[in-house]
Amino acid sequence: MAKHRYKVNIVNPTERNVAVQLRFEPGKSTDLPELPREYRKGTLKIEKAELTLDPCAESGRPRLQLKLAGRASIDVYAIVETATAKRPGAAGLHVIDSRGGKDAGGVFILCVDPPLPEPAGAIVPTRRPCPALLADLYAVALGAEPDKANAIPVHPGDAVTLVALIAAKQKLSDTQVYLEHLGTGNAEFAPGSWNIGSLRKGDAFAATWAVQAGAWQTGTFRTSIVVLAEGYDATRLNGDLTIGPRKRAVRRSRGTQVSR
Repeated sequence: MAKHRYKVNIVNPTERNVAVQLRFEPGKSTDLPELPREYRKGTLKIEKAELTLDPCAESGRPRLQLKLAGRASIDVYAIVETATAKRPGAAGLHVIDSRGGKDAGGVFILCVDPPLPEPAGAIVPTRRPCPALLADLYAVALGAEPDKANAIPVHPGDAVTLVALIAAKQKLSDTQVYLEHLGTGNAEFAPGSWNIGSLRKGDAFAATWAVQAGAWQTGTFRTSIVVLAEGYDATRLNGDLTIGPRKRAVRRSRGTQVSR
């Protein structure tokens, strides 16, 4: 018998409290990512799969109910036991996140025996991604109007306003957006959410955050901005933030901004 343990972070990106129910669903052979040849011929038999909030627990429950406050997250631990295998093999499970009686997303976990040198996994895409796009991502001088000021380069140690131009691909209601992280750029930002409200198809909104670049690190870093709207799942929009000299010319970007 082999025991596999996984940590899954469950997030509530909204302002409202939310009830979450987690459950397992078996994976299919088509769900498995590319594996070494010797693992593709063996199938692990899953004997037990349980969920718990205790990182040191040896067992848990097949289903787990949670309540999360607005903008809160919590770590959940999946414990999976597989039968002893005579040869290398793999098996997958989906941890399904259900909210309000509907599946809202989840993660795919991969059990392998013997362990791979590095963990393997796959992201389960959202069923109803928010139809918005990150039309532009740039910096302006701290406190400048994002739709009037010229974009500026960001150097180590700079304090700037980061502007994310969010464009609607179709009509959106109760739209919200927040900056999740700035990648590995060692920059700090003032957290905050924008309640945009309604957007017509083709509308654009300039969401802004105050950013303080680190004193030494340069390069291009992958940022993550989360947008959600009524009837759609929270969706990550990724863009590049460059810290250091830019080769491209400074440009002027325009958007529609409303007050906080």
